[in-house]
Amino acid sequence: MQEGLADLNLDPIVQVALKNLTESVNLSMLHPLDRDRVIRSFRVFRHAGIPFDPDEVRAWLVRTGVWSPEYGDYVRKVAADIQAGKRLRGGRISKRNAGDVLNRWKEQAERMAEQGGG
Repeated sequence: MQEGLADLNLDPIVQVALKNLTESVNLSMLHPLDRDRVIRSFRVFRHAGIPFDPDEVRAWLVRTGVWSPEYGDYVRKVAADIQAGKRLRGGRISKRNAGDVLNRWKEQAERMAEQGGG
């Protein structure tokens, strides 16, 4: 990815999920389905006990050069709300699907580590 991402202390699984979000959301205008993807991602982290710092998430997204600071702020707020246990509308995911998504992210993070990083 871009320079300046390595100095952020994000779990490799979180990095993989953020890369997937970057590749799947419409960054010119956040659609409600994109909002659901963002919420779902952070729900999976929270339920799996994967640590994330909303400020580092925002920094990672904006430093990619793909996310605008405005959308980075939006994702940071969602991440902080999920971390605080707030109930947000949308982004529902079953335990089974959450487990499947998490396993996919773990596999991608392991492959990334084997290849020497992001």
